[in-house]
Amino acid sequence: MNTNKDGGHAFPTTFVEPNIGGTYSGMSLRDYFAAAALHEVMREWEQHRNTGDGTFHEEVDLMAQDAYTIADAMLAERAKQGGGK
Repeated sequence: MNTNKDGGHAFPTTFVEPNIGGTYSGMSLRDYFAAAALHEVMREWEQHRNTGDGTFHEEVDLMAQDAYTIADAMLAERAKQGGGK
């Protein structure tokens, strides 16, 4: 089982860039889960928006936090189910 806090790589294909030197393995599974959750988080925020409270920038920060909270919950549930083997 993958014990990385970020869940490891979402798309574990690694390639070497010969002209740059180094490898690129893509985004983490945590980032992928957060991106997948973000649309729903934004929809919920829009439905429950309390106008006059906070700036858009503050709301965006909170939306990102919510998306990563969901991603962390998904990784925790995945670990409980034996995922990541």
